[in-house]
Amino acid sequence: MLQAVTQFAAAESSSGDILGTLGIDWKLLLFQTIAFLLLLFLLSKFVFPKLGETLEKREKIIEDSIQAARDAEAAASKASVETAKLMKTARKEADEMIATAKVEADVLVDKAEKKSRERSEQIVADAEAEIRGDIEKARTELKKQTIELVAAATEKVVGKSVTAEIDEKLIKSSVDEVEKA
Repeated sequence: MLQAVTQFAAAESSSGDILGTLGIDWKLLLFQTIAFLLLLFLLSKFVFPKLGETLEKREKIIEDSIQAARDAEAAASKASVETAKLMKTARKEADEMIATAKVEADVLVDKAEKKSRERSEQIVADAEAEIRGDIEKARTELKKQTIELVAAATEKVVGKSVTAEIDEKLIKSSVDEVEKA
């Protein structure tokens, strides 16, 4: 390796051109440097700004999408809470409706029972009144027939017809005795 370094130093001192020693053409190097700088200038003037804009737009779209996702997640969470509240309220209202319906049903059943009880009592009272009327009719009819029988029996016992006044007194006393017995 020491020999390569000494040889390189000897070549440089003899020709005075280090680039030539290395095998580099300085004219080609200058042309490539100018072409690179020109390419760099054109890229920075026309391509990099558009590429930067595109990257910024894409970054903004991604940020907006992330924000929209966060907003949607927050809205979904809020909607879930609201839905839970609405369900709780609906269940509470349904329970109240059921309780009210039960109370109303009990009231209706009580009213129906009361009406049927009143109706049955009315039917019984009407039947009792009708029976009392029939009993009164039967008594009146029985009294009438008894009076007629007593009058006929008195006529046969006495052998003649008694005056209406005496007949009535006898009948009344006979009927009173029958009623007391």
